Amino acid sequence: MSTGNDPRYQGDLTGAIEHTTGIRLNRRTFLKGAGLGSLALASLPTLGTALAGKAIAGDLLGFHLVTLGSRGGVPIGPGVQLLVVAGAGQVHGDSISGGGRFARLRVPDPAAPPFNLVDHGPWRAKRIIGWAPIGEAGGLVAGVLDMLVDLTLQSGEVVEDSAKIVCNLGFAGLETELREGLYTGTNFEPLHPEVGLTAFVQL
Repeated sequence: MSTGNDPRYQGDLTGAIEHTTGIRLNRRTFLKGAGLGSLALASLPTLGTALAGKAIAGDLLGFHLVTLGSRGGVPIGPGVQLLVVAGAGQVHGDSISGGGRFARLRVPDPAAPPFNLVDHGPWRAKRIIGWAPIGEAGGLVAGVLDMLVDLTLQSGEVVEDSAKIVCNLGFAGLETELREGLYTGTNFEPLHPEVGLTAFVQL
């Protein structure tokens, strides 16, 4: 279902994203939240019980993300392809579960939304490839999670892709060598400065 010609979303990118992904966004701060990193997630009440964990090597890890990236990590401009991904899941040893929604957009004119909705659908975590934590602070964990995911396209076709979720905790001095956000095997990378939030939490 495309929102490109839907009058409800004329000039309203976040409205189109919310409609597509089913995730409620703060319209005023979503695109202004660049570089906030995972610190902002510490204030979310839904994570309150998760913040009690202490050990990086715990048995259960949760992940949360709402990210906006572009193909090649280039700035938003005419012809640029964007990827919006929202979701959550858990890692338990070598097993992984979770998923969410994705939306792929094309930018005809960055000054005149709406952007063209190219494809959208659910995604599902399929297999963990690697987990590399670098430290924790207050139950939040910085690190890099690599996994394979299945994407169900608008056509109904299911395709496999790789996904790398990066969480930095700048407030604790815990920084990976990558920008915070989501990297995919189809060359989507976080915008710079970063837009969105990712978090790993010890459960």
